[in-house]
Amino acid sequence: MHAKKILCFFLISSIIASLLPTAFAVSTVDFNVKIATAGDETYATSLNNVSYFNTDITFQFVEVSGGGATEYSLSMPAGFTYQSSNTIGTTCAGFSILNNSNGNFRFSFNGVAGCLAKTEFTYRVISSAPVGNSHISLLLKNGSAWTIAKDITLGITSTNSIIKAVTADLNSNGYIDAYILSFATSAGVTAPALSGVIIAGVTTSVATASGFNWILPFTDNILGTGNTPQVGGIFDGVALTNSLINETDGARPRIMTIAGTSTTTGAINIGTGVLTMTLSESLFPSSTGSFSFNLGTGAIAGIMSLTGNLSTLVFTPTSSLSQGTYTLSNTTGAIDWPAGINVMSQAFPSLIVPDTIPPGTGSILINAGAASTTSQTVSLTLGASDNIGVTEMMISNSPTFIGGTWEAYTTSKASWSLASSALITQTVYVRFRDLALNVSADYSDNITIVAVPPSSGGGGGGGSISADICPTGDLSGNFYDGKCSSPVTTTSITSTGVISTSTGTVIAPVATWIPTISSSPSSLSASSMDTRYFLTLEESRAYLLGKITHSAIVKLINSYGDKLTISDISYYLSVDSGLYSEYNRIINAYTLLFLRVQDAVSGNKSETVKSEGRLSVGIVLSGVAFAKNFLDRYITRAYLPEHNITLYRTKNPLLMKPLSILESKVLAKFNTLLESETISRNEYETSVQAYDDFVLHLMIYRDYGKNILSKERALKAIKIFSTTYAKKVVPKSETTIDQTLEQKRLSYIENNTSSAVQKIGEIYTFLRDLIFGETSQDIRNLQTIL
Repeated sequence: MHAKKILCFFLISSIIASLLPTAFAVSTVDFNVKIATAGDETYATSLNNVSYFNTDITFQFVEVSGGGATEYSLSMPAGFTYQSSNTIGTTCAGFSILNNSNGNFRFSFNGVAGCLAKTEFTYRVISSAPVGNSHISLLLKNGSAWTIAKDITLGITSTNSIIKAVTADLNSNGYIDAYILSFATSAGVTAPALSGVIIAGVTTSVATASGFNWILPFTDNILGTGNTPQVGGIFDGVALTNSLINETDGARPRIMTIAGTSTTTGAINIGTGVLTMTLSESLFPSSTGSFSFNLGTGAIAGIMSLTGNLSTLVFTPTSSLSQGTYTLSNTTGAIDWPAGINVMSQAFPSLIVPDTIPPGTGSILINAGAASTTSQTVSLTLGASDNIGVTEMMISNSPTFIGGTWEAYTTSKASWSLASSALITQTVYVRFRDLALNVSADYSDNITIVAVPPSSGGGGGGGSISADICPTGDLSGNFYDGKCSSPVTTTSITSTGVISTSTGTVIAPVATWIPTISSSPSSLSASSMDTRYFLTLEESRAYLLGKITHSAIVKLINSYGDKLTISDISYYLSVDSGLYSEYNRIINAYTLLFLRVQDAVSGNKSETVKSEGRLSVGIVLSGVAFAKNFLDRYITRAYLPEHNITLYRTKNPLLMKPLSILESKVLAKFNTLLESETISRNEYETSVQAYDDFVLHLMIYRDYGKNILSKERALKAIKIFSTTYAKKVVPKSETTIDQTLEQKRLSYIENNTSSAVQKIGEIYTFLRDLIFGETSQDIRNLQTIL
């Protein structure tokens, strides 16, 4: 009978006996030999093929007492030697083993009706035992007489046999992975020959000696306790048969899953209610006290129980679990059923009741809530709250967060670049995330980029120009096709705003923000992007090329250096105060990017190198787009497909109407001159470019402090396109003006501006809205197109 079934039978019998009147109390006796089959330990009244080579036989006596004094005795055959005995599980009073000699085993007890009397005793069969069937009788004493209560038959043989198989967990992971086989004698097993040995259906050919024992390992989890032994085949000429093996469970029980997830994982999400854990094998019911479910250092109130076949551990909390991280702990006091092996001490993963509540409130302020700014670079003030805690944030200039990345949560960001430098209202968006990856709603703030206010008293910042930007004698159309004989060549910018050129010195307005100057580019890092290390992009490129020689990196340095180059950048830096910080940051990112690329190629792939590389890539790519469309900072572009030209237009609302009228008239005249072949296509495009330059520098003059440099550039542009505008349309049938006379006329106009105005007359007059607010002759000339 199966051990669990026997125990159940005894318990039921005990309950029945306790309910019967004393006069009807009866005893229930079981006496068996302990063996093993394809399950847990089992018991029988007979056993064959017992080798007399030191085979240990365990007998079990169990009685539900009918009450009163009781004595039993067994006479053991020759060749049976006493080994051990126990009375574990006995509840009857006065249970006493009276004799445990080789020839006799005798015991007695005196208990109330329904008590449980139990003993197990082991005898070893040696070579002096007679071969054949031996009958072992359990005798009950009645007064002075003895009667047979039970009888067991043992078939003794002289053949060597395996007498015991202990299941083992060699790698201590909770799964049986070996049998330890014990032979009745050591004779003939010093060099085992495995022939078709099968364990749980899998053939094995490996055996390791361990004293008189042999270890047969097999695959983890091929079988579990409660399904052993499962052996067959021949081991050194000895047949392996389950009925001959006295099995002992040597694997230590272990918790295998929690909430359906393996305990080998890093962390396990659990619910707020009942927690279910599966075991590698069954436990004694009393083992539940060895387990504790905790939050921090305090145990959670609840009931720990075993269900099913005692291999499922269940914790039922008194109340629903709150969000948080819990732990499960155990002592080795828990033991398995029925072998009594202590539970393996385990380190369990964190048990997390997930946080499903996203951060509830959030905020973002640009420049501490300011309504406007003159710079594309701003600071951000951020805030969010959560029931557990905010851990990350994502910031973007896009409401869909395209390209956004999660970063560590902080309440401030000293530097953030807006989407554009255009004089428009711009928005920055943010969302927050907690430890459980719950994402908040989106929050935003906006700010308007405005032009740098003009300095007091008007004019161009108090400076003057000592010479034309290009020589006066080269104001022909060739000036705008890149063939100026002596173009502006900026050599330096000082902190006072002085720009040295090949034709003179210009005192430009000083920017409202000039970055800190550092003499040590080696200190450049992600945290010092606003420090000025280089005056120009070319200085940075030279620095990189002096430190890096790897051909592939050098090629990228030059490629991106070209892409980031902005033509005539010194001029724009001198008049646009907001440009200092933006372009300086792009230069620093360009430098830091290739320093970190060099680090990575050299084998340094630390997290700092990676994070600074990623940061720099983002800024450099934005810088490429910034450089490519740089003039969009000041003007808008309109492509006219019917003429295949691009015209610059103002962003200033006050100038849109008058410049629109001017554009229409100038373009109409240029088109008429082109169609009549009075001017060539090259002269046409040169004149359009001059008009575009006039609009560009006029906008910078009006929106960035009325600086003298922009005014001079606007005047030069007017001279070019107005010269074309003043030409008389010559019909195709008429003789073209002699080229020598035309050159003299152009020279006369260029060198005698006032006379030319009087001679040609007022062909077109600026609207009064274009007035610059000055009375000098040069500015009045801007009101009249020659």
